[in-house]
Amino acid sequence: IALLLMEFGVFGALEKVLGLFSNMSIAWISAVAAELLINKPLGLSPKLIEFKRAYLPDLNPVGIIATLCASVVSILAYIGLFGEYARAFSAFIALGLAFALVPAIAYFTGHSHYLARDRNEKNRASHNQCCICENDFEHEDIAYCPAYDGSICSLCCTLDARCLDACKPGSRLDDYLELFAKGFLPSRMPLALRLRLLRFTLLFLFLSILTGIFTGIIYYEDLLTAEAYLPAFKLLLENFVKIYASLLVFIGLCTWWLILNDESRRVAHEETARQTQLLLMEIDEHKRTDAKLAQALKMADTANSAKSRFLSNMSHEIRTPLNSIIGYSYILHKDPAIPEHRRQAVDTLKRSGEHLSALIEDILDIARIEARKFELNYEPVEFHGFIEHLVRLYKAQAEDKGLSFRCQILNTLPQRVRADEKRVGQILINILSNAVKFTQSGEILVRIGYSAGVASFQISDTGIGIDEEQLQNIFQPFTRLNKTTGNAVSGSGLGLTISKILAEIMGGELAVTSVPGTGSTFTVRLFLPNLGACPELGQHDNITGYHGRRKKILVVDDQPEHRDVIVSILEPLGFIMHAAGSGEDCLLKAAATPPDLILLDLAMPGIDGTETAIRLRNNGLMMPIIVLSANAYPSDRLAAINAGCNDFLAKPIQVRALLNKLKLHTGLAWNCQNDDSGPAGAIEEPLLQPPADVIENLVPFVRIGDLLGLNKQLDELARQSPEYRPFTARVKTLAAEFRIAEIKKLLV
Repeated sequence: IALLLMEFGVFGALEKVLGLFSNMSIAWISAVAAELLINKPLGLSPKLIEFKRAYLPDLNPVGIIATLCASVVSILAYIGLFGEYARAFSAFIALGLAFALVPAIAYFTGHSHYLARDRNEKNRASHNQCCICENDFEHEDIAYCPAYDGSICSLCCTLDARCLDACKPGSRLDDYLELFAKGFLPSRMPLALRLRLLRFTLLFLFLSILTGIFTGIIYYEDLLTAEAYLPAFKLLLENFVKIYASLLVFIGLCTWWLILNDESRRVAHEETARQTQLLLMEIDEHKRTDAKLAQALKMADTANSAKSRFLSNMSHEIRTPLNSIIGYSYILHKDPAIPEHRRQAVDTLKRSGEHLSALIEDILDIARIEARKFELNYEPVEFHGFIEHLVRLYKAQAEDKGLSFRCQILNTLPQRVRADEKRVGQILINILSNAVKFTQSGEILVRIGYSAGVASFQISDTGIGIDEEQLQNIFQPFTRLNKTTGNAVSGSGLGLTISKILAEIMGGELAVTSVPGTGSTFTVRLFLPNLGACPELGQHDNITGYHGRRKKILVVDDQPEHRDVIVSILEPLGFIMHAAGSGEDCLLKAAATPPDLILLDLAMPGIDGTETAIRLRNNGLMMPIIVLSANAYPSDRLAAINAGCNDFLAKPIQVRALLNKLKLHTGLAWNCQNDDSGPAGAIEEPLLQPPADVIENLVPFVRIGDLLGLNKQLDELARQSPEYRPFTARVKTLAAEFRIAEIKKLLV
């Protein structure tokens, strides 16, 4: 290889090239030395030496101009343009000229071009950890990077060119080229085209000059070799010119390729940076939106909490007087001394109080559902008695309006189901109430079926119907029909809303179909698991007393009228009633004469009901405690149970519910007066009973609740034995009203 290099004259060419390179190197080193030895001490440049790329401009006129001038002059001297002496001292010419030009140029230009930006930017006193490599560095090796918005080390700053030197605008090579293009190239040309032509021209000239230098050196070496052959000189020059011209074409193509490739890369980087900036802006917007949403959610929670507190307080304040109204209206309703012409007013007072109580419950139910604090209380329910009660209640109301009320049992119904009796009844009561209210003539048909644990209730009426527009919003809160028959129809507009929500919470559905002017059909489907047979439950329509010794009951309430209401209701039934106006009074009376049961209010001055219950239990008094309170929220119930209370009733008190609680916690057996046979004093004619074998055939149908089968057997019995028609008519009447318990008594 060495032999070939020598034979082809490569070493000679390298000698010439290295001579040129040495002159350029000396010019560059001399410029650096002059900067350090002359400019720094004289104050012509910044005192501190800066090596970080983030602070250095792409072009420093002091160093570049001095190096270029010294290099060009020394190279010209080296090739013999200034004579043999200058050629011999070309290196010293580069050294001296650089030392002379550096301070001169610095003096005339000032030191504003030494740094691309001020050192005193915002991160100068920030962290010494690089945000990219996450390594710790000395303070002098860290700079602020606006592209990453953090501190960056010198190495990462040098290696990462994606930022396109965003930290030093106006000091980049592209900025200088753009300034030159705007100042010296025609303004009618697009700026992008001007920049492209300028880059092409500079790169083409640089590569052409560099190629020309190397070609000239080779030509010069060949010319020295061919001095003895002067006729070949012209031919040699022509060949080198052709070769150089061919190289220029190739250089031009390569230059365009480099320019376009660099521009594509630059555009891609700029587009990436632009999209990244847009993405960061979008992220910031999302953060601000999330913050606003969190603030709005917090405000909504605060408002919802305030609403719940308001509803709780208002319900307590309304329930307190309402309890007295309903209680005394019940007492007046039972009082035979009330004149007949005043009894209707008492009934109106009682119904109005119950309506207001139901309205409060509806609003509280909506509030509980919205606050996600709604709970269901599943327990065994006697299905026959439950349906019988609803049918009897609304059949009477329908008949009062002159409407026909029919109930059809589609198949065999279970005796007991697992359900929240209050909520299932609430759904059906809301629908039945609307059917009675909005039907002026015709009939109301209730169809009940049960299959595979799913109970279906279909309630049809021949009322005014609902048009398509209103049908879409019928389940919205406070929605009321604006199409009536001329009579004002009362209602809160919450019944169907609550019914729909309750049905869905219990895993069922509520649907409606309607034809305006013809009527509406509401269909409820609920999952009510069959619990099998149950012991017979008695019906206590008129309670007159109870069996056994007299029970002592202590009523604790700070409101005298509330105590009087409870005493007036229970004392006629044979209870020994005692009253206490505060928690302290309750503790004293309970310790002196322990009662069989305590009816306790929660909201009392001094020792409240919860604390009273705790102290009673701590004193060893274990009698049942039933809370009677207007604070009806689940948290109040839970607090009462945790304090040792046995049960909870919300005010206004329903007498039937109170009596049921008394029976549950004291084991009472009520004395009841049956008033189903007609007006007081009426004597029912004895019915002719069928033979025992016929009765035995009827009992299974009653036991399983197959009223359709029972009616068929009764029809067959009446057809075969007309003397038993009064008996069959009586049983069919009871069956139509779902009075199963009375049918059982009649058949025994």
